[in-house]
Amino acid sequence: MACAILGPVVLTVDEAPVELGGRLRSLLAVLALYPGETVSSARVIDALWGEHPPASARHLVQVHISRLRQAAAGELTIATRPGGYALLIEPSRLDASHFRNLVGAATQAALGGRVSDAIAQLDQALSLWRGDAATDA
Repeated sequence: MACAILGPVVLTVDEAPVELGGRLRSLLAVLALYPGETVSSARVIDALWGEHPPASARHLVQVHISRLRQAAAGELTIATRPGGYALLIEPSRLDASHFRNLVGAATQAALGGRVSDAIAQLDQALSLWRGDAATDA
């Protein structure tokens, strides 16, 4: 299982992309921005509906969480926590985490005077981008 948000939002299970509707992609994107952290229900509602959420938004978030779990065939762990939800994902399965790690390593290499290593790591980090982040979320 892998999640990509550095471009169109893509969830893959067994190396096959999972079909996700627009709100499910938005939900996955907002959770993937904060892996392992609790994302408040209010933030999820804002990401899904903006300034005009339906009266049943809290219930609909629960429905969407359930649908996202089902779509991922049990491969995606979304923890229900007080006040919100958390995507529990290994950093190696999230392109944004891999990007942050490469940029951090490049920074350390540059500070250590290893400029060519820093450039190579930044090139690798930039290659992870497939377009504007979460463009279809």
